[in-house]
Amino acid sequence: HSFLKRCGSLRNFLNKNNLKNVDIEVDGGIRPDNVWDVVNAGANIVVSGSGLFKGDFGWNISNMRNNIGN
Repeated sequence: HSFLKRCGSLRNFLNKNNLKNVDIEVDGGIRPDNVWDVVNAGANIVVSGSGLFKGDFGWNISNMRNNIGN
């Protein structure tokens, strides 16, 4: 959870300093069950390998998209 706090702090800093267009990319450990927490903390690019390919890829990608509202 400390990562989520750091990500949120970074997003707040960027927003306050007129840097809203700066991307925050998170790579590693992204799964359908935690992607919303990462996006909600401020990340706008997520990279997921095993979170998508472990198990049923179609279900994983659909579930991940649903969880972030896309």
